[in-house]
Amino acid sequence: MMLKRWSLLAGLLCVALLSWWAGCSNPNLAGGKLHFDQAGRLADPAERAARYERARDTFIQAMRELPQSGEARLWLGKTYAELGQTDSAAKYFDLAVQLEPVLKTDAQNARDHYWSVMTNLGQASAKGAQEAKTAGDEARADSLYHQALSELRKSMVYSPLKHQSYNLSGIVYFNLEQPDSAIPMFRKSYELSRNADEVGERGKVEKQFLGILERQGDRAYQSGENLKAS
Repeated sequence: MMLKRWSLLAGLLCVALLSWWAGCSNPNLAGGKLHFDQAGRLADPAERAARYERARDTFIQAMRELPQSGEARLWLGKTYAELGQTDSAAKYFDLAVQLEPVLKTDAQNARDHYWSVMTNLGQASAKGAQEAKTAGDEARADSLYHQALSELRKSMVYSPLKHQSYNLSGIVYFNLEQPDSAIPMFRKSYELSRNADEVGERGKVEKQFLGILERQGDRAYQSGENLKAS
C-alpha cells in the first residue's frame, strides 16, 4: 500500500515537472512575456499598444501549444487588461485559476492591480470634470464624468466586491444630476462596506450616503417651492 502511494505521488510529481518544463521551454510563452515587458517600457501610446498586440498574439499561440497552461492564460489576461479589453482579461484570469489553482493568488493580484489602475483613472476623470464644471465648461465636464463612469465600471469587473468603485460612481451620477442611478450605487457601496474590516470606513460611507439623500431631498423641496411660486 505504501509503495503504491509513493508511486502515485512520484507520478503526479513527474506530471507537474513536465508541465512546468513545457511552459518554461515554450518559445511563444517566453516571447510573449518579452513583448509584454518591452511594451511597458514604451512611452508612445501607439507603439505601446502595438507591442501589447504582439504579446497578445504570441500568448494566444502559446495557449494553443499548451492547452493545460494556466500561466499562458494568466499572461493573456494581463495583456488584454493592458489593451483595455476588461471582459476578456477577467475571462482569462478565471481560466488560469481553473486550470492551475496554484495561480489563484497571482490572478487576484492582477485583478487588484488593474482595479487600482481603473479606479485611479476614474478618480482623475471625475476630478477633471469637476474642475471643468467650476470653470463653466459644461460639455467637457459631462464628457469627463461619463469617462469616469466607464473607467469605474471596468474596475468593478476586476474586483466586484470593492465598495469604493460603487461609491465613486454614485458621486459621479449625483454630479450628473441622476439620483436614480446614484442611489443604487451608494446602497451597493454601503452593503459591501459593511463587510470591511474598518468600522470607520463603514461610517464614512453611511454618512456620505445619508448626506446625498438629504441634499437630494433639499433639491426636491426647493423645486416644489419654485413651482408654487410660479
